[in-house]
Amino acid sequence: METVIRFRGRLAKPSQIETFEDRLIEVALAVSGYARIWRSVATPQTTRAKRIKRAKSERAAKAGAAEKPRPEPRMIRGALLNLWPGAETISLMLSPEGLLVPYEFLAEAERGPLTATPWIQVRTGHAPPEAHAVLHEMLAALREKLIPELEIEDSAGYATGAPLGVILSARGETPEPREAQAMAQRVAQAIEQVRQAVLRPAEHPPVQFAGEDDEDFDPQCFGTEAEWDASYQEQVRRQSRMMRGMEERTLLGQDPSEAFDATLRDEGITGLPGEEEEDPVETAFEDAGPPEESWKQPAEEETGDDEEEGAEDESDLTAARRRRRNHPLMQQSEKLTMRVLRMPDRKNAGPESYLGQAIHGILEISGGLSQALGSNAEEGDESDTYGLVLVQLKRAMQGAVFARAALPPARELSQLSKTDYARLTKELQELEAAIAAEIAQARAKLQGA
Repeated sequence: METVIRFRGRLAKPSQIETFEDRLIEVALAVSGYARIWRSVATPQTTRAKRIKRAKSERAAKAGAAEKPRPEPRMIRGALLNLWPGAETISLMLSPEGLLVPYEFLAEAERGPLTATPWIQVRTGHAPPEAHAVLHEMLAALREKLIPELEIEDSAGYATGAPLGVILSARGETPEPREAQAMAQRVAQAIEQVRQAVLRPAEHPPVQFAGEDDEDFDPQCFGTEAEWDASYQEQVRRQSRMMRGMEERTLLGQDPSEAFDATLRDEGITGLPGEEEEDPVETAFEDAGPPEESWKQPAEEETGDDEEEGAEDESDLTAARRRRRNHPLMQQSEKLTMRVLRMPDRKNAGPESYLGQAIHGILEISGGLSQALGSNAEEGDESDTYGLVLVQLKRAMQGAVFARAALPPARELSQLSKTDYARLTKELQELEAAIAAEIAQARAKLQGA
Protein backbone atom coordinates (compact mmCIF):
# COMPACT_ATOMS: atom_id res chain seq x y z
CA MET A 1 0.00 0.00 0.00
CA GLU A 2 1.26 3.49 -0.88
CA THR A 3 1.66 5.62 2.24
CA VAL A 4 0.77 9.27 1.86
CA ILE A 5 0.65 12.30 4.13
CA ARG A 6 -1.52 15.28 3.21
CA PHE A 7 -1.55 18.63 4.95
CA ARG A 8 -2.75 22.20 4.55
CA GLY A 9 -2.75 25.36 6.63
CA ARG A 10 -1.63 28.92 7.09
CA LEU A 11 1.30 30.46 8.94
CA ALA A 12 -0.16 32.25 11.97
CA LYS A 13 2.01 35.33 11.39
CA PRO A 14 3.33 35.93 7.85
CA SER A 15 6.05 38.08 9.42
CA GLN A 16 7.54 34.85 10.82
CA ILE A 17 8.51 33.57 7.38
CA GLU A 18 12.26 33.72 8.05
CA THR A 19 11.83 31.99 11.40
CA PHE A 20 9.81 29.33 9.57
CA GLU A 21 12.58 28.88 6.99
CA ASP A 22 15.32 28.78 9.60
CA ARG A 23 13.50 25.96 11.40
CA LEU A 24 13.15 24.02 8.13
CA ILE A 25 16.88 24.34 7.49
CA GLU A 26 17.56 23.01 10.99
CA VAL A 27 15.22 20.07 10.38
CA ALA A 28 17.05 19.19 7.17
CA LEU A 29 20.44 19.39 8.89
CA ALA A 30 19.17 17.24 11.78
CA VAL A 31 18.25 14.34 9.48
CA SER A 32 20.98 14.88 6.85
CA GLY A 33 18.53 16.08 4.24
CA TYR A 34 18.18 19.13 2.02
CA ALA A 35 16.30 22.40 2.39
CA ARG A 36 16.27 24.48 -0.79
CA ILE A 37 15.20 28.07 -0.15
CA TRP A 38 12.56 29.29 -2.61
CA ARG A 39 11.70 32.76 -3.90
CA SER A 40 9.55 33.46 -6.95
CA VAL A 41 7.29 36.14 -8.41
CA ALA A 42 4.81 36.19 -11.26
CA THR A 43 7.07 38.25 -13.53
CA PRO A 44 8.77 35.88 -16.00
CA GLN A 45 12.44 35.28 -15.37
CA THR A 46 13.29 36.61 -18.84
CA THR A 47 12.25 40.15 -17.85
CA ARG A 48 14.47 40.40 -14.81
CA ALA A 49 17.18 42.19 -16.83
CA LYS A 50 14.63 44.80 -17.91
CA ARG A 51 13.55 45.42 -14.34
CA ILE A 52 17.16 45.79 -13.22
CA LYS A 53 17.85 48.22 -16.06
CA ARG A 54 14.76 50.22 -15.15
CA ALA A 55 15.83 50.40 -11.50
CA LYS A 56 19.26 51.68 -12.55
CA SER A 57 17.70 54.34 -14.76
CA GLU A 58 15.43 55.52 -11.98
CA ARG A 59 18.32 55.84 -9.56
CA ALA A 60 20.43 57.71 -12.09
CA ALA A 61 17.66 60.09 -13.16
CA LYS A 62 17.91 63.65 -11.97
CA ALA A 63 15.48 64.97 -9.39
CA GLY A 64 12.07 65.63 -10.89
CA ALA A 65 8.40 64.94 -10.39
CA ALA A 66 7.98 62.01 -8.07
CA GLU A 67 6.61 58.96 -9.83
CA LYS A 68 3.81 56.93 -8.36
CA PRO A 69 5.47 53.96 -6.62
CA ARG A 70 4.88 50.64 -8.32
CA PRO A 71 3.33 47.90 -6.19
CA GLU A 72 5.74 45.15 -5.23
CA PRO A 73 5.09 41.80 -6.94
CA ARG A 74 3.56 38.95 -4.97
CA MET A 75 6.50 36.89 -3.79
CA ILE A 76 6.26 33.22 -2.82
CA ARG A 77 8.67 32.35 -0.01
CA GLY A 78 9.64 29.15 1.74
CA ALA A 79 11.56 25.98 0.99
CA LEU A 80 11.48 22.63 -0.77
CA LEU A 81 12.51 19.83 1.58
CA ASN A 82 14.06 16.46 0.82
CA LEU A 83 14.34 14.85 4.22
CA TRP A 84 14.84 11.21 3.37
CA PRO A 85 16.18 9.35 0.32
CA GLY A 86 13.22 8.09 -1.72
CA ALA A 87 10.59 10.34 -0.10
CA GLU A 88 8.77 12.82 -2.30
CA THR A 89 9.84 16.46 -2.20
CA ILE A 90 7.92 18.43 0.44
CA SER A 91 6.58 21.82 -0.62
CA LEU A 92 6.63 24.22 2.33
CA MET A 93 6.23 27.48 0.45
CA LEU A 94 4.00 30.34 1.51
CA SER A 95 1.89 32.94 -0.27
CA PRO A 96 2.07 36.56 0.96
CA GLU A 97 -1.02 35.74 3.06
CA GLY A 98 0.90 32.94 4.78
CA LEU A 99 -0.97 30.11 3.04
CA LEU A 100 0.97 26.89 2.38
CA VAL A 101 1.22 26.46 -1.40
CA PRO A 102 1.77 23.18 -3.31
CA TYR A 103 4.32 23.40 -6.10
CA GLU A 104 1.62 22.99 -8.77
CA PHE A 105 -0.23 26.04 -7.40
CA LEU A 106 2.77 28.39 -7.47
CA ALA A 107 1.86 30.28 -10.63
CA GLU A 108 -1.68 30.86 -9.39
CA ALA A 109 -0.48 32.03 -5.97
CA GLU A 110 1.98 34.44 -7.60
CA ARG A 111 -0.84 36.11 -9.55
CA GLY A 112 -3.20 36.59 -6.63
CA PRO A 113 -4.65 35.15 -3.41
CA LEU A 114 -5.85 31.55 -3.69
CA THR A 115 -9.59 31.13 -3.35
CA ALA A 116 -9.28 27.90 -1.33
CA THR A 117 -6.74 26.27 0.96
CA PRO A 118 -5.05 23.56 -1.14
CA TRP A 119 -3.81 20.22 0.17
CA ILE A 120 -0.13 19.33 -0.16
CA GLN A 121 0.53 15.62 -0.71
CA VAL A 122 3.76 13.74 0.04
CA ARG A 123 4.24 10.10 -0.96
CA THR A 124 6.60 8.17 1.33
CA GLY A 125 6.27 4.64 -0.05
CA HIS A 126 9.72 4.65 -1.69
CA ALA A 127 11.43 5.82 1.50
CA PRO A 128 12.14 3.82 4.68
CA PRO A 129 9.19 3.60 7.12
CA GLU A 130 10.92 5.94 9.54
CA ALA A 131 10.71 8.75 6.96
CA HIS A 132 6.92 8.67 7.20
CA ALA A 133 6.98 8.96 10.99
CA VAL A 134 9.55 11.77 11.01
CA LEU A 135 7.60 13.78 8.42
CA HIS A 136 4.39 13.42 10.44
CA GLU A 137 6.15 14.48 13.64
CA MET A 138 7.75 17.48 11.90
CA LEU A 139 4.33 18.66 10.71
CA ALA A 140 2.92 18.16 14.22
CA ALA A 141 5.74 20.28 15.66
CA LEU A 142 5.10 23.02 13.06
CA ARG A 143 1.44 22.98 14.09
CA GLU A 144 2.44 23.33 17.71
CA LYS A 145 4.84 26.22 17.08
CA LEU A 146 4.00 28.17 13.91
CA ILE A 147 0.90 26.84 12.11
CA PRO A 148 -1.75 26.21 14.78
CA GLU A 149 -4.52 25.40 12.27
CA LEU A 150 -2.44 22.93 10.24
CA GLU A 151 -4.54 19.95 9.15
CA ILE A 152 -2.78 16.59 8.72
CA GLU A 153 -4.19 13.49 7.05
CA ASP A 154 -2.18 10.26 7.21
CA SER A 155 -3.08 7.26 5.05
CA ALA A 156 -1.23 4.95 7.46
CA GLY A 157 -3.29 6.09 10.43
CA TYR A 158 -0.17 7.25 12.23
CA ALA A 159 -0.61 9.84 14.97
CA THR A 160 1.94 11.75 17.01
CA GLY A 161 3.72 9.46 19.42
CA ALA A 162 2.23 6.28 17.88
CA PRO A 163 4.40 3.17 17.55
CA LEU A 164 6.16 2.58 14.24
CA GLY A 165 4.21 -0.66 13.81
CA VAL A 166 1.21 1.33 12.53
CA ILE A 167 3.21 2.42 9.49
CA LEU A 168 4.78 -1.01 8.97
CA SER A 169 1.36 -2.60 9.01
CA ALA A 170 0.01 -0.10 6.48
CA ARG A 171 2.96 -0.86 4.19
CA GLY A 172 2.60 -4.59 4.62
CA GLU A 173 6.09 -4.96 6.09
CA THR A 174 7.10 -7.31 8.90
CA PRO A 175 10.76 -6.77 9.84
CA GLU A 176 12.63 -9.08 12.15
CA PRO A 177 12.35 -8.13 15.85
CA ARG A 178 15.96 -6.98 16.05
CA GLU A 179 15.60 -4.87 12.91
CA ALA A 180 12.31 -3.41 14.15
CA GLN A 181 13.93 -2.47 17.46
CA ALA A 182 16.86 -0.75 15.72
CA MET A 183 14.43 1.07 13.46
CA ALA A 184 12.37 2.25 16.44
CA GLN A 185 15.52 3.62 18.10
CA ARG A 186 16.48 5.52 14.95
CA VAL A 187 12.98 6.96 14.67
CA ALA A 188 12.89 8.06 18.31
CA GLN A 189 16.24 9.83 17.93
CA ALA A 190 15.25 11.51 14.63
CA ILE A 191 11.89 12.64 16.03
CA GLU A 192 13.57 14.23 19.04
CA GLN A 193 16.05 16.05 16.78
CA VAL A 194 13.27 17.29 14.50
CA ARG A 195 11.10 18.50 17.36
CA GLN A 196 14.02 20.38 18.88
CA ALA A 197 14.78 21.97 15.51
CA VAL A 198 11.20 23.21 15.15
CA LEU A 199 10.23 24.08 18.71
CA ARG A 200 13.37 25.75 20.02
CA PRO A 201 15.38 28.57 18.43
CA ALA A 202 18.70 27.27 17.20
CA GLU A 203 21.81 28.33 19.11
CA HIS A 204 25.12 27.71 17.38
CA PRO A 205 28.23 28.93 19.16
CA PRO A 206 31.30 29.47 16.96
CA VAL A 207 33.05 26.20 16.17
CA GLN A 208 36.34 25.77 18.01
CA PHE A 209 38.60 23.15 16.45
CA ALA A 210 40.56 20.86 18.73
CA GLY A 211 44.30 21.37 18.39
CA GLU A 212 43.99 24.71 16.60
CA ASP A 213 45.81 26.56 19.39
CA ASP A 214 48.43 23.90 20.10
CA GLU A 215 52.09 24.76 19.70
CA ASP A 216 52.57 21.75 17.43
CA PHE A 217 49.51 22.70 15.33
CA ASP A 218 49.19 20.50 12.25
CA PRO A 219 47.57 22.42 9.34
CA GLN A 220 46.54 19.14 7.75
CA CYS A 221 45.17 17.22 10.70
CA PHE A 222 43.30 19.15 13.39
CA GLY A 223 39.80 19.16 14.81
CA THR A 224 37.37 16.29 15.20
CA GLU A 225 34.90 14.98 12.66
CA ALA A 226 32.01 16.36 14.75
CA GLU A 227 33.63 19.81 14.75
CA TRP A 228 34.07 19.76 11.00
CA ASP A 229 30.46 18.64 10.59
CA ALA A 230 29.33 21.57 12.74
CA SER A 231 31.44 23.96 10.67
CA TYR A 232 29.93 22.64 7.44
CA GLN A 233 26.40 23.00 8.82
CA GLU A 234 27.12 26.61 9.75
CA GLN A 235 28.20 27.24 6.17
CA VAL A 236 24.93 25.71 4.92
CA ARG A 237 22.94 28.04 7.19
CA ARG A 238 24.85 31.08 6.00
CA GLN A 239 24.52 30.12 2.33
CA SER A 240 20.77 29.67 2.77
CA ARG A 241 20.40 33.10 4.37
CA MET A 242 22.47 34.72 1.66
CA MET A 243 20.50 32.96 -1.06
CA ARG A 244 17.17 34.26 0.17
CA GLY A 245 18.57 37.78 0.59
CA MET A 246 19.99 37.80 -2.94
CA GLU A 247 16.85 36.33 -4.47
CA GLU A 248 14.51 38.78 -2.77
CA ARG A 249 16.52 41.83 -3.75
CA THR A 250 17.02 40.84 -7.38
CA LEU A 251 13.40 39.74 -7.84
CA LEU A 252 12.32 43.17 -6.64
CA GLY A 253 14.52 44.82 -9.26
CA GLN A 254 17.74 45.60 -7.38
CA ASP A 255 20.99 45.47 -9.30
CA PRO A 256 22.70 42.07 -8.68
CA SER A 257 25.97 43.62 -7.52
CA GLU A 258 24.17 45.92 -5.10
CA ALA A 259 22.03 43.00 -3.92
CA PHE A 260 25.17 40.96 -3.30
CA ASP A 261 26.85 43.74 -1.31
CA ALA A 262 23.72 44.35 0.77
CA THR A 263 23.39 40.62 1.50
CA LEU A 264 27.00 40.46 2.66
CA ARG A 265 26.34 43.36 5.01
CA ASP A 266 23.32 41.54 6.40
CA GLU A 267 25.65 38.67 7.24
CA GLY A 268 28.05 41.00 9.01
CA ILE A 269 30.69 40.69 6.28
CA THR A 270 32.36 44.10 6.05
CA GLY A 271 35.24 45.62 4.17
CA LEU A 272 33.50 45.58 0.80
CA PRO A 273 35.15 47.39 -2.14
CA GLY A 274 34.50 51.10 -1.89
CA GLU A 275 33.84 50.95 1.86
CA GLU A 276 37.41 51.09 3.14
CA GLU A 277 38.07 53.94 5.50
CA GLU A 278 40.68 56.44 4.49
CA ASP A 279 44.09 55.47 5.82
CA PRO A 280 45.77 58.59 7.34
CA VAL A 281 49.23 57.17 6.63
CA GLU A 282 48.44 56.56 2.95
CA THR A 283 46.85 60.01 2.71
CA ALA A 284 49.98 61.62 4.14
CA PHE A 285 52.17 59.91 1.54
CA GLU A 286 49.80 60.91 -1.26
CA ASP A 287 49.80 64.55 -0.11
CA ALA A 288 53.58 64.58 0.05
CA GLY A 289 53.86 64.23 -3.71
CA PRO A 290 56.23 61.91 -5.63
CA PRO A 291 58.95 60.17 -3.61
CA GLU A 292 62.57 61.20 -3.64
CA GLU A 293 64.80 59.56 -6.25
CA SER A 294 66.83 57.91 -3.48
CA TRP A 295 63.73 55.96 -2.37
CA LYS A 296 63.52 54.08 -5.64
CA GLN A 297 64.67 50.48 -5.83
CA PRO A 298 65.95 48.81 -8.98
CA ALA A 299 62.76 48.15 -10.91
CA GLU A 300 64.31 45.31 -12.88
CA GLU A 301 65.05 43.24 -9.78
CA GLU A 302 61.59 43.77 -8.28
CA THR A 303 59.79 42.99 -11.51
CA GLY A 304 61.84 39.88 -12.07
CA ASP A 305 61.10 38.51 -8.60
CA ASP A 306 57.41 39.24 -8.93
CA GLU A 307 57.19 37.56 -12.30
CA GLU A 308 59.05 34.51 -11.06
CA GLU A 309 56.84 34.23 -7.97
CA GLY A 310 53.71 34.74 -10.07
CA ALA A 311 54.83 32.05 -12.47
CA GLU A 312 55.35 29.62 -9.60
CA ASP A 313 51.88 30.40 -8.21
CA GLU A 314 50.32 29.89 -11.62
CA SER A 315 52.24 26.64 -12.06
CA ASP A 316 51.00 25.36 -8.69
CA LEU A 317 47.43 26.30 -9.56
CA THR A 318 47.65 24.59 -12.94
CA ALA A 319 49.11 21.48 -11.33
CA ALA A 320 46.29 21.36 -8.75
CA ARG A 321 43.69 21.68 -11.50
CA ARG A 322 45.41 18.94 -13.50
CA ARG A 323 45.42 16.61 -10.49
CA ARG A 324 41.73 17.29 -9.93
CA ARG A 325 40.84 16.60 -13.57
CA ASN A 326 42.91 13.44 -13.61
CA HIS A 327 41.46 11.98 -10.42
CA PRO A 328 39.33 8.97 -11.43
CA LEU A 329 36.44 10.04 -9.19
CA MET A 330 36.37 13.53 -10.70
CA GLN A 331 36.39 12.14 -14.23
CA GLN A 332 33.59 9.73 -13.36
CA SER A 333 31.54 12.45 -11.69
CA GLU A 334 31.99 14.96 -14.51
CA LYS A 335 30.88 12.45 -17.15
CA LEU A 336 27.81 11.55 -15.09
CA THR A 337 26.91 15.21 -14.56
CA MET A 338 27.21 16.10 -18.24
CA ARG A 339 25.19 13.05 -19.25
CA VAL A 340 22.35 13.90 -16.87
CA LEU A 341 22.26 17.56 -17.88
CA ARG A 342 21.97 16.55 -21.54
CA MET A 343 19.13 14.08 -21.04
CA PRO A 344 16.01 15.07 -23.01
CA ASP A 345 13.85 14.14 -19.99
CA ARG A 346 15.59 16.82 -17.92
CA LYS A 347 13.56 19.56 -19.63
CA ASN A 348 10.40 18.26 -17.95
CA ALA A 349 12.00 17.71 -14.54
CA GLY A 350 10.88 20.35 -12.06
CA PRO A 351 12.74 20.75 -8.76
CA GLU A 352 9.85 18.98 -6.97
CA SER A 353 10.00 15.86 -9.17
CA TYR A 354 11.91 12.67 -8.43
CA LEU A 355 14.08 13.27 -11.49
CA GLY A 356 14.74 16.76 -10.15
CA GLN A 357 15.85 15.15 -6.88
CA ALA A 358 18.21 12.85 -8.76
CA ILE A 359 19.74 15.73 -10.71
CA HIS A 360 20.17 17.78 -7.54
CA GLY A 361 21.91 14.83 -5.85
CA ILE A 362 24.26 14.35 -8.81
CA LEU A 363 25.17 18.03 -8.76
CA GLU A 364 25.92 17.67 -5.05
CA ILE A 365 28.27 14.78 -5.88
CA SER A 366 30.11 16.98 -8.35
CA GLY A 367 30.30 19.91 -5.94
CA GLY A 368 31.47 17.82 -3.01
CA LEU A 369 34.15 15.98 -5.00
CA SER A 370 35.39 19.20 -6.57
CA GLN A 371 35.87 20.72 -3.11
CA ALA A 372 37.37 17.56 -1.64
CA LEU A 373 39.74 16.73 -4.47
CA GLY A 374 40.46 20.19 -5.84
CA SER A 375 43.43 20.69 -3.46
CA ASN A 376 44.10 17.00 -2.95
CA ALA A 377 47.69 16.79 -4.08
CA GLU A 378 50.63 14.58 -3.36
CA GLU A 379 51.31 13.29 0.13
CA GLY A 380 52.49 16.09 2.38
CA ASP A 381 50.65 18.91 0.62
CA GLU A 382 49.78 21.32 3.44
CA SER A 383 46.71 22.62 1.59
CA ASP A 384 45.10 19.21 1.97
CA THR A 385 43.17 19.69 5.24
CA TYR A 386 41.73 16.28 6.05
CA GLY A 387 38.71 17.54 7.96
CA LEU A 388 37.61 19.74 5.05
CA VAL A 389 38.16 16.89 2.60
CA LEU A 390 36.11 14.56 4.80
CA VAL A 391 33.03 16.77 5.10
CA GLN A 392 32.99 17.42 1.36
CA LEU A 393 33.31 13.71 0.62
CA LYS A 394 30.36 13.10 2.96
CA ARG A 395 28.45 15.77 1.06
CA ALA A 396 29.16 13.88 -2.17
CA MET A 397 28.02 10.61 -0.58
CA GLN A 398 24.79 12.22 0.63
CA GLY A 399 24.12 13.42 -2.91
CA ALA A 400 24.74 9.94 -4.31
CA VAL A 401 22.38 8.28 -1.81
CA PHE A 402 19.56 10.75 -2.52
CA ALA A 403 20.09 10.55 -6.27
CA ARG A 404 20.02 6.74 -6.41
CA ALA A 405 16.95 6.54 -4.15
CA ALA A 406 15.09 8.93 -6.47
CA LEU A 407 15.62 6.76 -9.56
CA PRO A 408 13.03 3.98 -8.92
CA PRO A 409 10.09 6.36 -8.38
CA ALA A 410 11.30 8.52 -11.29
CA ARG A 411 11.21 5.45 -13.52
CA GLU A 412 7.84 4.36 -12.11
CA LEU A 413 6.35 7.78 -12.90
CA SER A 414 7.84 7.75 -16.42
CA GLN A 415 10.20 10.62 -15.63
CA LEU A 416 13.13 8.47 -16.72
CA SER A 417 13.65 6.03 -19.57
CA LYS A 418 14.46 2.39 -18.89
CA THR A 419 17.93 2.76 -20.43
CA ASP A 420 18.82 5.87 -18.43
CA TYR A 421 17.48 4.29 -15.24
CA ALA A 422 19.72 1.22 -15.59
CA ARG A 423 22.76 3.24 -16.52
CA LEU A 424 22.40 5.85 -13.78
CA THR A 425 21.75 3.19 -11.13
CA LYS A 426 24.93 1.34 -12.05
CA GLU A 427 27.08 4.47 -12.17
CA LEU A 428 25.76 5.79 -8.87
CA GLN A 429 26.41 2.46 -7.15
CA GLU A 430 29.99 2.55 -8.41
CA LEU A 431 30.42 6.14 -7.25
CA GLU A 432 29.06 5.35 -3.79
CA ALA A 433 31.58 2.55 -3.35
CA ALA A 434 34.48 4.73 -4.51
CA ILE A 435 33.43 7.68 -2.35
CA ALA A 436 33.06 5.38 0.68
CA ALA A 437 36.67 4.28 0.22
CA GLU A 438 37.83 7.90 0.03
CA ILE A 439 35.84 8.74 3.17
CA ALA A 440 37.53 5.91 5.08
CA GLN A 441 40.97 7.20 4.05
CA ALA A 442 40.18 10.81 4.93
CA ARG A 443 38.70 9.78 8.29
CA ALA A 444 41.79 7.73 9.12
CA LYS A 445 44.06 10.68 8.25
CA LEU A 446 42.02 13.10 10.35
CA GLN A 447 42.20 10.76 13.32
CA GLY A 448 45.94 10.38 12.83
CA ALA A 449 45.68 6.66 12.14
